[in-house]
Amino acid sequence: MAMVKGFIIITVLVLFLVMSPWIQSTRVLSESGISVEGDFDVEEPPEAYGASVVGSYFTLFPNSALGAPDQRGAVLYQHGWITLQLERPVPDCQQVNVWLVRIGWKFAKFSIYISDRGKKWTLIARDQISSPYYTEYAFSGDYGDVSYVKVSYDSSMSWINFILLDAVKAEGGER
Repeated sequence: MAMVKGFIIITVLVLFLVMSPWIQSTRVLSESGISVEGDFDVEEPPEAYGASVVGSYFTLFPNSALGAPDQRGAVLYQHGWITLQLERPVPDCQQVNVWLVRIGWKFAKFSIYISDRGKKWTLIARDQISSPYYTEYAFSGDYGDVSYVKVSYDSSMSWINFILLDAVKAEGGER
């Protein structure tokens, strides 16, 4: 019974943290207030954020990991994972970024996998989170074409630990 009460208290704490981030961010769109109109050839940048959740396991609020970082993350419990499809395929991917925070004690280990079609996965990184604040983790390499990114929460020192995944971004090289 005490274990159930503890789980309920932790779940309520997670909901509170996810719904009200403790760090507020402000974006300045234009300091000068000048707007420019016209027809321009704008090439899409060779980068993409997560656009849809393909699958998840032991994950609460998986859609909170979509889009650019906004300090509202998907909650991954121990041995949980989430697979995100990017906004568009990233050709010649050179870097994969994830924004994560650890909730609980000690540290939490995670792994990053990539795929071009969502079938065959390639492990690109294993790392650990020790910061109790959202942190950007960037992994560089020659990854080829990337359309899917999978983040898994491998282990921790306690069953009470969990991580929040705020966003995933893949960046490509020159077109």
